[in-house]
Order: sequence, then C-alpha cells, then structure tokens
Amino acid sequence: MAVGATAPPVRHPVGVEAKKRDGGETPFLVAARASHLACAERLVHKHKADPRAVNVRGEAVLHVAAQHGALIEVIDRLVDMECDIEAKKEDGATPLLVAARNGHAHVVERLLRHGADASAAMKSGWTVLHCAAHHGAPRETVEKLVAAGAEVDAVDRRVPAPPLSPARTRLAGRNLG
Repeated sequence: MAVGATAPPVRHPVGVEAKKRDGGETPFLVAARASHLACAERLVHKHKADPRAVNVRGEAVLHVAAQHGALIEVIDRLVDMECDIEAKKEDGATPLLVAARNGHAHVVERLLRHGADASAAMKSGWTVLHCAAHHGAPRETVEKLVAAGAEVDAVDRRVPAPPLSPARTRLAGRNLG
C-alpha cells in the first residue's frame, strides 16, 4: 500500500439477528420499539428476522411495546407478525402484566382482545389484576380482566392481601364476579 493511502474498510457480515451491544436488541426489536413498523415488518417478512427474539433482559418486543404504552395499531401489527403474546421475562411477567404494571389500560384491553392470559402471574405471585389494582386501572379494565379469567382473590406470596384490596374503595357497589 502506498504511503498516505488508507486501507479499505473491513466489512463484517451483520445479520438481521445481530444484537446491539448495550441492550442485546436485534434490529427487529429496535425497529419495533421505535414504532418503525414498516421496517420491522420488512425484517420479519423479507429477511426472516425472529419476531420472538428477546433482549438480554429477557424482554420480547411486546414487553417493550406494553411498557411504553404503544398505540393500538402497533400492538395489532406486532401480534400479526406472530410476536409471542405470552412471552415471559425472567420474573415471569408477560406483556399483559407489563402493560398493567405500567398503567397502560388501552394496551391491557388490546392484549386481552388478542387472547392474552388474564390469569398470568409473575414468580412473586403478583397477577395482572394485582398490577391493575395497584395502578388504579379504570373500572372497565378491571372488569374486562375479571371477565377474561383474572382471579379476584389471588394472593401475592410477599403481601398476603387479595389483588383488589387497593381498588375496592373505587369499585364499591360494583359486582365484579
């Protein structure tokens, strides 16, 4: 090589399943988290990216969408891409639990429409209903969870109180069963 010339850049093959160094996220997870659905769909449908991929924290794309209160359209399209609606993080949380834990009633209701398990529980014993009650979920959300099979008297292993205890005052006079 001549003096002053620069070497051509070294190209490393990078696949659609390559993970970011900091969060262990694939390009699909990054695109979906940013609501770049056209890019996410192209990665899945054309380049065969795994829609069930998880990051280093064990979060699937629906966990991330649920945590950030994604729009209904985002949830619908991710489910259409066959993202795992019942994926479990290390603590046992499903996307439905994450949505309830973060107070995103619209995501809770949409995941229920797609068939998410309303009786899901984390390893601690906290259920979707514990999370919804803790965050003061709207009455309609609580009623939809109960109608979908959430156990009203489930007891957390750490705190021996039924999940609706924090919300009973708000729901006084309503029949949840």
